[in-house]
Amino acid sequence: GATMEYVFLQAVTGFLGALLLGFAAAISTDPLPVWGRVLPVLLLIPVLAFTLFGFAASFEPGDGNWIGKIVYATVFPGAAATIICLCRKRRDTTNADDESHSG
Repeated sequence: GATMEYVFLQAVTGFLGALLLGFAAAISTDPLPVWGRVLPVLLLIPVLAFTLFGFAASFEPGDGNWIGKIVYATVFPGAAATIICLCRKRRDTTNADDESHSG
């Protein structure tokens, strides 16, 4: 009923918020503290799992859910790429430039 639709809307809003937060942290040019990288990753792991299982479930017999498949197939790589970017160790470009000019 209406309660399930409300819960689904909250879940989708939370997932999109986590995805946007993680994406913003991943493209940030400033160095992030550890919690600034760990928190978005922890929020994106459920999004990743939800989209993976949702995409697999969208192939069950029945009427074709093409919109769901497109959403799952779009959000999953975005969340995965954001997690990878946040987990990678960033090179400190200021130190590399200083060392190359020192000698």
